[in-house]
Amino acid sequence: MGPGRRRRQPHHRRAKNGTLWSWGSNAEGQLGNGGTESALPVQVGSLQIWRAVSAGAAHSAALRNDGSLWTWGRNADGQLGNGSNTLSSAPVSIAY
Repeated sequence: MGPGRRRRQPHHRRAKNGTLWSWGSNAEGQLGNGGTESALPVQVGSLQIWRAVSAGAAHSAALRNDGSLWTWGRNADGQLGNGSNTLSSAPVSIAY
């Protein structure tokens, strides 16, 4: 990234009905939709099971209603917590 250029951050939002939506940059799979970047919100999966979500610069994490932790996006330094260094463009369950 050159001087004066800022990386576009991913954005996430959990709707009142428990669906999860994301938009913005997706260069590292951080939107969790398995697709490309989007200027408009796209749904992450099709379930209404999400309790909370947090987005980093290139990875994301969310809690489901059952208390399970899910992460996706960049993983070069183990950010996803799944024991690998492979990025994931869709949510993966994390044991904790």
